[in-house]
Amino acid sequence: MKKEKDRWLAIEVIDENLSREELTKILREKFYELFGTFGVIVAPIYVLERDPRGYFIAKTTSAGLDMIRTCCLFIQKPQINIILVSGTLKKLREKMKERKLWKEICKELMNKTNS
Repeated sequence: MKKEKDRWLAIEVIDENLSREELTKILREKFYELFGTFGVIVAPIYVLERDPRGYFIAKTTSAGLDMIRTCCLFIQKPQINIILVSGTLKKLREKMKERKLWKEICKELMNKTNS
């Protein structure tokens, strides 16, 4: 049997200050609601940590990536964005150094309009 490849996700939660456990609970509840037990087995999601910039790092399988994206679309409160997907944790962290988060973009726009 072929080993399933892992995918690493950078997830941003807009306008909410959630802990890792709270985000995991929200994602798993919605995932179970949409896809049932089979979906949970095919695409487990593990929220591992929160970066100091405010985004979460999560891990899933490549087979469940589209299911996770769909799940995030159906969560209305809080708004959840998948910023980046990578095959390795090291590459995810490297790419996220160059990316701006939604919160950072909004701050820049507010500063420009107030100036």
